[in-house]
Amino acid sequence: MSATMTSALATCADKARRFRAMHLGPKILVIANAWDAGSARVFEAEGIRAIGTGSAGVAFSHGHPDDERIPREVMLRAIAEMVRAVDVPVTADILAGMGDSIDAVVATVKEVIALGAAGVNIEDSSDLGGAHLLDAGYQTEKIRAVCAAVEASGVPIVVNARTDPYWLKVGDAPERLRASIVRANGYREAGAHCLFVPGAVDRAPLKTCAGSRAS
Repeated sequence: MSATMTSALATCADKARRFRAMHLGPKILVIANAWDAGSARVFEAEGIRAIGTGSAGVAFSHGHPDDERIPREVMLRAIAEMVRAVDVPVTADILAGMGDSIDAVVATVKEVIALGAAGVNIEDSSDLGGAHLLDAGYQTEKIRAVCAAVEASGVPIVVNARTDPYWLKVGDAPERLRASIVRANGYREAGAHCLFVPGAVDRAPLKTCAGSRAS
């Protein structure tokens, strides 16, 4: 490995460690979702400590619908441009992994690490074939494989596991809460560093999700 590559890897690892530390507080971490290099630089200039590559924003700004209908190379190129444009950590939203198998998702994550991202967001739903939750067991094994690949890479990026029962309005309120807790706990046990339950906006379910383990 050349000195330049070694230096770049060290810089990526440093950003990843800083990003992990931000999740531990004491200051609340606010991440702004950018859609291109210009918006990422604006957010950095305004004092944002970490930037996300929002999949919807990237897709729409490139003329594609959200979800994995956006070409993989377009998403990865946008991630690379944002990483290069700012000095703060960038976490990459890669939808459900941008791959039709666990091995393909792991390959995407490895590529995102090589691009210099400090984190990755992986969700457990898809719009392909109609909006639906992915099989929980499959998603858990996907997260487990991704976390193992991250550990082996030597770049400690944050794996953020998103679960979408609330986002998709699956079942009634108690069913959504239980599904979110069961899935999130599975992803945590598989090694995810952070858990994300979008769509849960009321105080009671938020409080419960924040401190729950389902039996």
